[in-house]
Amino acid sequence: MKFATLAFILYVGASSAADPEVRVMRLGVRGVHSADSELVSKTIALLQSCSSKSTADTASTTAWSDALDSASSVHLRYAAPIALELAGEVLVVDEILVPLPATHWPEQLLARSGEVVYALAHYQPGALKNLTWDDSLALSGESPYRGLAIIPGE
Repeated sequence: MKFATLAFILYVGASSAADPEVRVMRLGVRGVHSADSELVSKTIALLQSCSSKSTADTASTTAWSDALDSASSVHLRYAAPIALELAGEVLVVDEILVPLPATHWPEQLLARSGEVVYALAHYQPGALKNLTWDDSLALSGESPYRGLAIIPGE
């Protein structure tokens, strides 16, 4: 119980105290959205909808650099680490990277703490829709994200 309370306090305190630098890549065009709290919330909600986490081979530094090369992506970089509940456990991270490939839905979402990269998977399609259909990305008309039209948002 103490751990859960501490984790909640860490999450609330960190998320309200530190606004991340937000980098958005949309179809090969980079933009910076420093104060887009709605986009940040949707990105975190997508990560928090994941039900599995791994490190090791699936989440290497190569995976991180490959994800940065996606045609579209959302990259959050925090000045100070934040604690988030991800895939059933509290992780302290300083970066979040959501690659949005042009040919398929993302296989994994990434979070990083220093040099440790976490790969998160099995997310909710409604959370992916909320993020990809956000005005900052406007991928609702792009394949494969237009296929999310039949899925209710979360």
